[in-house]
Amino acid sequence: MLVGRFSYDFMSTPDTQIEEVDLSGTLINHNGLENLVNQNKLQTLSLPGCPEVDDWFLARLHVFGESLLELDLSHCSRITVGGLTALQNLRKLKRLDISGLPQLQNPGLVWILLEEILPHCRVTGAEYEQGLIQPDSQEQTEDHHEERPITVVCNRL
Repeated sequence: MLVGRFSYDFMSTPDTQIEEVDLSGTLINHNGLENLVNQNKLQTLSLPGCPEVDDWFLARLHVFGESLLELDLSHCSRITVGGLTALQNLRKLKRLDISGLPQLQNPGLVWILLEEILPHCRVTGAEYEQGLIQPDSQEQTEDHHEERPITVVCNRL
């Protein structure tokens, strides 16, 4: 296989099961995911830096609910908190990378949400303390009387 070229040869052998797919930086979207839905043994899906991966794409990952163990969504700029809630169907997920997602304004709250819906999964890229008010900064907020409500929107798909 030539570097930078994709071969569809694997599709001519329907009995061959793929366990790992790395689509880093590609233009894969929810329509393109259709090419992988029959891969019921897929364990690792790497999508870092894929500009077309969005909430619709994440909603479609439910087809890998019984096989997917690792998912890398780092630097996918179109993913929101609403899309991440769709990952609740990935019951076997053990590792999730959500580093560098610009749509996540409160990573600490997202971490809490993901810990709740994916209790056996190690989430990287968001820490509990990120985006939460710290004791020192809470005093500053009280001095300035700037209370900002925190809203988490979860869409049912």
